[in-house]
Amino acid sequence: MDKEKINILQQLHQIQKKATPLVFSALLTILLIEIFLQLYYRIQNNCWLSERTASSFKIPYADKVADRRQYTLRAGFQDKVQGITIDERSFRVVPHSPSSGKIQIVNLGDSVPYGVGVRDEETYPSQLYTILRKESDETVVINAGVPSYNMRQSIDRFKLDVVKFYKSPQLVTLQAANDISLLSWYREFWNLDITWASIRFNILPKDYNLATIFYTQVVYGSLVASASPKMTTRNYEKYPSSKMVNAVKFELSNFIRFCQARNIRVILMPVDPFYYQIDNTEKNSSLPLYYKNKLYVEAWKEMIDEYNNMIIEISNSNSNSVYFLDTRKIMDKEDRSKMYVDFIHYSPAGNQKIAQRLFSFMKEKHILTHN
Repeated sequence: MDKEKINILQQLHQIQKKATPLVFSALLTILLIEIFLQLYYRIQNNCWLSERTASSFKIPYADKVADRRQYTLRAGFQDKVQGITIDERSFRVVPHSPSSGKIQIVNLGDSVPYGVGVRDEETYPSQLYTILRKESDETVVINAGVPSYNMRQSIDRFKLDVVKFYKSPQLVTLQAANDISLLSWYREFWNLDITWASIRFNILPKDYNLATIFYTQVVYGSLVASASPKMTTRNYEKYPSSKMVNAVKFELSNFIRFCQARNIRVILMPVDPFYYQIDNTEKNSSLPLYYKNKLYVEAWKEMIDEYNNMIIEISNSNSNSVYFLDTRKIMDKEDRSKMYVDFIHYSPAGNQKIAQRLFSFMKEKHILTHN
């Protein structure tokens, strides 16, 4: 073997000696990162990555479904600290409400009827049941709200989940606001098929294993974020809402006909944020939440007003079976700072106020059969 070949081999040997510790260090670093991410995933999701199925979301109380809603509540979930219980039918528990009864009242919609920020017994469906059971022991109240649902998801929830277990509901209350926030986020890209699933619930890839944990936790998360419009000052600007409102009106009108064909009465409730809207508007600047959310208020007010006017129009057009309960007037008489926990979710006191007014409204309109 000539000297040139010997020199090359010696150089390769030296490179190998230097590279081996670097390769080992890189592999060790990857292993440590993987262990860290596994532990992080376990803490965040209360299960190991290997235990996670393709039908699960990152958050603990929602599961993926194979229909256009994309997700629903996780049956059997419980968080004792926050006071959240989801029953085996995937509805948030209304404590003490029976599973069957002659009078079935369904509270349908998004995180407002669901009761984000309050415990099971503090939601307005639960507080409504507490009042109703003093009148009759034949009443069932179903909390069918799902956080982040828009109007169409809420309607699909009724048709796919509620009627599966409750065959003869007499009354549905409906309150859903997420079409407005979705429009603000997606703007010209908005359509009825868009939900908050990919952003708010961070749906992960189907194939989970240790070799892809870094990808699923870091790279994929970055791709999801970059593939969706980012929250910028543009999202706080006014945006024309007529297209969205007309699309939602079509969905809601079809749902009204669905209910009328089954003799189900409907109480529509407006999008009702924390600030004074009809009366006492001069008090808005004194609300603790006002300046924190001022950008939202200015960007969404016209959209909210147009959306609410559409709901009022539908109730007026179907006055024999559809009612409009104007929660704005109720809350405008109160200290709104005590009625809300954030931009739109009621505090325990706010939920109690809504439940009391729902009960008196049902009695006034002779909606319940035992009245």
